[in-house]
Amino acid sequence: MIEWVTRICATLSGIALLIMAFIGVSDIVGIHLFGQPVPGVVELTSSLMVISIFFGLPITEARGKNVRVEILIDRAPASVQRILGVISRLTMVALFGLIAWFGWQSFVRSVVTNEFAQGLIEVPYWPSRLALVIGAVLVAVQALLAGIRELRSGRLEQDAETTWKV
Repeated sequence: MIEWVTRICATLSGIALLIMAFIGVSDIVGIHLFGQPVPGVVELTSSLMVISIFFGLPITEARGKNVRVEILIDRAPASVQRILGVISRLTMVALFGLIAWFGWQSFVRSVVTNEFAQGLIEVPYWPSRLALVIGAVLVAVQALLAGIRELRSGRLEQDAETTWKV
């Protein structure tokens, strides 16, 4: 179930990116050919950016593709690497849990007050705030599941073959 929701969010993230690209190109064409920008580009793009980022993060975590700095981790013994891996996963769960918690409060406030972005067109804030909450919850769940798998298997899921070395 969680994989299915994660894939849907990844697809929606890509769609949001495509819409942002289309809006951006339309704005440039509008300015240069007609002397008129597309109304609400900034408002729409900022909301779509939040959706794109927070709906893209869960699949990144699920695939173990988050960027890590491994200067010390690679040099540590395997037992220390496992401990640091668990600490890393727990930190992600806590961080994204807090993001989801405060994002939820912001989402509820946005719905209750009927909050909109101020600009040429009114864009409601609540969809992007809901996307933030959903994405953060999914990242926390994916990190928790990865941590459980790592504890059971005794090895880190993010290894040299699946991460970028910084």
